[in-house]
Amino acid sequence: MSILNPVDISNSFTQHFLNYQTALNLMHDYFPVTGNLNEASQTYTNAKNAVTTEQAQIFTLENRLATSANLVNENINTIKQEINVLDASTNNIESILNNFKDRSLAAEGELKIQKYLYHELFTGNIILVLTVIIFAGVIFKSIKKKSN
Repeated sequence: MSILNPVDISNSFTQHFLNYQTALNLMHDYFPVTGNLNEASQTYTNAKNAVTTEQAQIFTLENRLATSANLVNENINTIKQEINVLDASTNNIESILNNFKDRSLAAEGELKIQKYLYHELFTGNIILVLTVIIFAGVIFKSIKKKSN
């Protein structure tokens, strides 16, 4: 059974309650004066049958409404479970993303440290080369002076 449209249910209830009230009014108006139902007119009997029919229709409609409400509740529970699964998946993806962000920050920090160390070593090597050249020049001049 499918889920009923609330507007259709409301319209059906309204129509059945109007029919029920009309049949009750007819029963009231055509109730036998003597109180003996064997003397009841055909209009009273028809109204009595209409009341019974409308009661059955209202009962059936109430059952259909209850079934429809149960289906809606089942659908809501299914959707709620799907949302919970998606939430868990989202949390997992967010934690993976945060790990990548942390690794990215760590890698950037490591890169900065390596660049600093490289520049420090490069500067140290340039100073060492200049020092060696100066000392080699000084030593070469002093050897040249001694040999002259």
